[in-house]
Amino acid sequence: MVSLAYALISLRLVPPCWSCEGHLRPIGGLTRLPQIWFYSASTVYPELIASYLADLRSRGKLLHPWAVSVCPHTPGGATLFQIQPEGLQPFELQAEALHSLHHDLQTIGDSLVVSIRQLALDLLTPRS
Repeated sequence: MVSLAYALISLRLVPPCWSCEGHLRPIGGLTRLPQIWFYSASTVYPELIASYLADLRSRGKLLHPWAVSVCPHTPGGATLFQIQPEGLQPFELQAEALHSLHHDLQTIGDSLVVSIRQLALDLLTPRS
């Protein structure tokens, strides 16, 4: 989670405010999936992150699908977004799944800054 949190901070546009690496239950399964919450003044940045995640998945770089969504908990009326695995049920997963999710987190964090900047430049560049 550290590399992803650092990458979001480095963008200076989507400051993270909470994260969890996921937790195993003593009897097996997870109690919580890995996720990170961040603020964004515009929906453009979460959309760019979602595009980046979809691109990583389509290129086979991620072991699980990940999504960006509006966070259900918004203290003080601020808009929060979350990055989390999509379509997984924590209680059905075992330790191996948590390890593969951690692998994905590292992959996402490693190239997020460069990729988001390139996606933003692509949006700004007029096509002829």
